[in-house]
Amino acid sequence: MLLLCQLKKKCALPTRHARDRANHAKEATKTTYYGLVVLAGLGMLGAMAYTLFGELFASFSPQSVYSDAAQLCINNTRVQDLIGSDSIKCYGEETRRGRRQHVSHLKYVLEGQRGMRIKFYLKGNRKTATAQLDAREGENGWYYRYLVVQVDTYPHQVVMIQDNRGSERDGEVSLAAGGDLNSFVSIADANPAPELTPLFPSHR
Repeated sequence: MLLLCQLKKKCALPTRHARDRANHAKEATKTTYYGLVVLAGLGMLGAMAYTLFGELFASFSPQSVYSDAAQLCINNTRVQDLIGSDSIKCYGEETRRGRRQHVSHLKYVLEGQRGMRIKFYLKGNRKTATAQLDAREGENGWYYRYLVVQVDTYPHQVVMIQDNRGSERDGEVSLAAGGDLNSFVSIADANPAPELTPLFPSHR
């Protein structure tokens, strides 16, 4: 009887060891799988963060150009006089519910030179206005071809904050007070563009 029990124990021992090895293998496989999933997720997050921060902090990015233009508009005394100087806000397109979304922009390349058009809105304590700009990247950094603001209500006064078109072929184009901003942009744009595309959050 004792001999029979010993034989059973000896036979069961390899079976138990085999089960243990199989369980360890399964656990190792699970650990490896979850580790790969985590690494893939971290890689995707890293790529998204790189793209986002590269867009935000690049010297010639929609966000940097918009931020600079917004400050120029807010600090312009003529703009302050027209729409009110108390807490001027710059923002993007509005939804049907009145929520302010993104600032529209359009990138383009003309004769090997990168350019960008941006449209945004201003709100003072008296009136609202629309701003449009065209910026180009030059040898010494980017510059404004033009930055113009037009009050949304009649008589639609216009403030030309920047106008560096110089000797370009459209250099004679001008926007007189009371003119149409959209017509000016269409004429001044050397390469007419499609609808502007929202991309990044607006300033509040």
